Amino acid sequence: MIKQRQYFSELQFYNFLLHYCDKNEQVILEPRFKEFTSDSIIYYPDVFLPNGCKALNLKSKTLIEVKSRLTFDIIQWLRVLSDTFRDTFETKGYTFVCVFILDVDVPELIGTGFPKIAGRFGEHFQITTLAKLQEQANKDDLSRQEVKEQEHDTLVRNRATAALRTENCSFILGAGVSIDAKLPSWGTLLKQIIKIAQQKYNLSLGEEDYNALFNDCGCSSIILGRLSCTLFNDDSKEFEKAIKLALYQGKKFNPGNLATSVCKLIKYKYNKQSLTSVITYNYDNLIEEGLRREKLVYAPVFGNQQPGTFIPVYHVHGYLPQDGDDVSTIVLSEREYHDIYKKAYDWSNVEQLHAMQRSVCFFIGLSMTDPNLRRLLDIANDNQSSNPSLDIRHFAFLNKAETAKGLTGKKAEEFCEKMEDMLRGLGVAVVWYKDHSDLPKLLDSMIA
Repeated sequence: MIKQRQYFSELQFYNFLLHYCDKNEQVILEPRFKEFTSDSIIYYPDVFLPNGCKALNLKSKTLIEVKSRLTFDIIQWLRVLSDTFRDTFETKGYTFVCVFILDVDVPELIGTGFPKIAGRFGEHFQITTLAKLQEQANKDDLSRQEVKEQEHDTLVRNRATAALRTENCSFILGAGVSIDAKLPSWGTLLKQIIKIAQQKYNLSLGEEDYNALFNDCGCSSIILGRLSCTLFNDDSKEFEKAIKLALYQGKKFNPGNLATSVCKLIKYKYNKQSLTSVITYNYDNLIEEGLRREKLVYAPVFGNQQPGTFIPVYHVHGYLPQDGDDVSTIVLSEREYHDIYKKAYDWSNVEQLHAMQRSVCFFIGLSMTDPNLRRLLDIANDNQSSNPSLDIRHFAFLNKAETAKGLTGKKAEEFCEKMEDMLRGLGVAVVWYKDHSDLPKLLDSMIA
């Protein structure tokens, strides 16, 4: 019975080692060593690791003895082993490790026997358990996973940088660019619009009812946008005035760090004559202001217009600048989204498809959840499917913590991996960043 248990222990441990040793770390079962032969004993280690095992923190030339349980006989046998081959261990550079398969508390069970043996062997003698090695392996797994993720992120960033420097490029910008400049998010904007409607029409429905309204609208911002429009009796002019008031709140806004960095990229590509287009989902004119500061000539496009020789900034969801009377139909509610879906050749759809099919697109400040954007990416990616090298050609810059909001640890990482897989199916690679303040620095480094 004891023999069977011992055999199982060694086999179990051998498989364990094979899992954690890489291709250059050989695992040898029961090797024969002439130097471990004496008049009184011949020692055959259970396992020999000539190159060690980095994942388990085992040195090269490690001899391993596998034991299923701790007994007095084992203590006595190890004493004899240490007395007989101590000099050989030291001069030949071997390390001896005794591994107990059963999950025992080694310091409590070894009593005084093992410390004396360890003193005889010195640094060449170790006692451990399978559980402790597993703990070390788990730490190394996490470390290797982190390194793997860092290497992957670095690879994608390098690919994005190379594409930026060599390919025709388009920049597709979302709310994150405006939020960085302290303009309201979509949710905050809708809250302010509801508040304006309450004040204008003396409604009992107010900002404090936002969460209830949002839930009643199926947690859909575009449906809530449609409800907000009805609060103004479907008067589009009054609704647009409310949007502008809620957007700017009577303040003068300047481009933030992110918009400034984006404009530097636009200037870089324009000077290299490889800028295809600038597309924004935002109503504001922060990008135009940033381009003006870069001393570039631009033209906001918010309809089926011809921008001429200027840098066109396509406002595919409408345009409401801080100053002036330029205004266009604003895409905020479900109704406008449906209009876009119905018109396959609407100018905004055409410009986005052209950018996706004719250039490398950099998606900045977007969550990549907009339904029309994803629909257009699917169409563009289908058209590229005949050339596999072009299947993944675009890059989306996403905040990891925000993407996996509400999740932590392994669950967050798994969710982000699934997001990567999903976007890969749309022809988009993800460039992750940790903090929003890191993104402008990252973009600046790509043209440094």
